[in-house]
Amino acid sequence: MSWLLVPAFLLAVAANAQLSRTTESIDVNVIEVDAVVLNAQGKPVPGLTRNDFELRVGGRRRPISNFYEVNRAVRKPEETAVARRDYLVLFIDDLHLDQHEKKRALDALRKFVSQHVHAGTAAMLVASDGNVRILERFTEDASAIARVIDAFERRPAHVSEYERERRDVLNYIDQVRRECQDPKHIDCNPETIPQRIESLAQLEQGMVDRTINALDHVAAAVSGLDGRRVLVYVSDGLPMQPGAEIFQYFKPEEFMTPGNIVTMRILQQSQPLDAMKSNLSSRFQAFARQTALAGVQFFAIDARGVRGFDEGIESSAASSRLDSSLIRSNLHAPIQLLADETGGQAIIDENDMEIAFAKLDEHLSSYYSLGFRTDNSHREEDITVNVKRRGLTVRAAKHVRQRSGREQMADRVRAALYARIEDNPLDARIALLPSAGSLKVTIRVPIPKLSILPGESTSFAVFVMMMDENMRETPIRMFVHRVTAAELEDSVQSLKLDVHPGTYTVSFAIADSYSSQTSYLQREVTVPAN
Repeated sequence: MSWLLVPAFLLAVAANAQLSRTTESIDVNVIEVDAVVLNAQGKPVPGLTRNDFELRVGGRRRPISNFYEVNRAVRKPEETAVARRDYLVLFIDDLHLDQHEKKRALDALRKFVSQHVHAGTAAMLVASDGNVRILERFTEDASAIARVIDAFERRPAHVSEYERERRDVLNYIDQVRRECQDPKHIDCNPETIPQRIESLAQLEQGMVDRTINALDHVAAAVSGLDGRRVLVYVSDGLPMQPGAEIFQYFKPEEFMTPGNIVTMRILQQSQPLDAMKSNLSSRFQAFARQTALAGVQFFAIDARGVRGFDEGIESSAASSRLDSSLIRSNLHAPIQLLADETGGQAIIDENDMEIAFAKLDEHLSSYYSLGFRTDNSHREEDITVNVKRRGLTVRAAKHVRQRSGREQMADRVRAALYARIEDNPLDARIALLPSAGSLKVTIRVPIPKLSILPGESTSFAVFVMMMDENMRETPIRMFVHRVTAAELEDSVQSLKLDVHPGTYTVSFAIADSYSSQTSYLQREVTVPAN
């Protein structure tokens, strides 16, 4: 059997770290929704009870079957296990982050990690320049992440390449305007400007598409983790409408000459429609919904703060004529949408990055988990969480869907490639025997651990997925093994996988077909070339 590696994630890292123990038990028939309750000052409110909340699914009120409060701020040092783990994906968007802002944000992130990452809170560091690079898989070791941040800080940001193109277009517009307004200049060509602007907008749209794809990959990869799943997105913002401020900057009436009046008037009428061609609102809305359905909350740190949005433009004329309020709203709208739909928060217009991360810490340290029993329909539902006390607001995901048992197992197998999940109620044993270009897998499950029903055949299912040292994943595969009468002590499933030479993390789920008890195991293996 040959395996195709999918290049979703790039960059080799160390093997998964073992995470601390939690006491949370999982009920597959219950959907949990995490909610942060804020007072009028925007501060989290602890100490509420189940009776303070109202939950509606698809417009219908639903009883809250599971409820507990998480308050990391008051956790006692002697506690050896937490009720529930937080998983933080720290996502640095190198495509939309200026080098200066990148340094400020990473300095504050380093401090945030030292204070917030510990037993019960695991973090994974991710960077994207269009390709996702996992710099450190989930760990509760703050010092390990700090070391990777130090190394990453020395890498130059990529946004400057786009900024150069943007600056060239603005300077070109200024130059053509001067030519058209100079009576001594015989010929000017403003007709060439829209094409330059559209090319720039397409370049920016391509960058946004790559970032959304990267965020989507990460959100899907962690959706199978048990606990609160938070994606912390650090950037200068994402444009809802690429090139919006440049389209507005070009005003055809300023370029009119006796020879081009008709052309300029046509451009005046068509320009608003041309600008809307690159509007990405539907793309962001779809991504926001999918992220909420994956149970991932989106938090954004705006590294730009409230500094001038026209900084870096060489032409003082361009700098004074750009609409900074349009730039700001264009960059903030998508991250605000993502935060609102998923129950997260967009921390914007904050120059002090340490204060921005302190606000993030507040929202992560105190929240409530509300659970409700599903009707096993597996359909998408809109959900509303309200609090009955006056003056309080709730931030929670707006969309949910119960995933089938098979989907949940597949999601956990994939997630275990990034955060080790060791749970073995079936006492399964796995042996890996690598050879040149292949891997033999032997799975043994004790017969007494399997459900044996009179007149029914006994079986178990195996889910397996692999990831190489370059963080490329294989598709997940499922096999069903039927227990034979000759298997008296152990039931044995053997697989032979054709794989390229290299080092792999192999993630397994072994599920009893009747009781649905499932073991999750991971192994590291190196497949030789010869």
